[in-house]
Amino acid sequence: MTTEKRQPVKKLRDGLLESAIWKNPTEKGHFYSATINNSYVDDNEQFHSSNNYSDTELLQLSRLANKTYDAIVELRQADKAAKAS
Repeated sequence: MTTEKRQPVKKLRDGLLESAIWKNPTEKGHFYSATINNSYVDDNEQFHSSNNYSDTELLQLSRLANKTYDAIVELRQADKAAKAS
């Protein structure tokens, strides 16, 4: 049995911050959710992901959250248009 790794339907990036939009199926259809992560490199030059943000990244986080919300609205509108046709 193979398990297929679920992929986000869309990714947005602002510097080292990245949002991923996920389409989640339910019995009544689906809904969208999002994750926002902060990437960083440690002393051994290994990449890591975190959900902690410095004071200087908060405005960047806010702007990325707004763009992510707008992208979800567009995805919903596309879903409604596809359902109507």
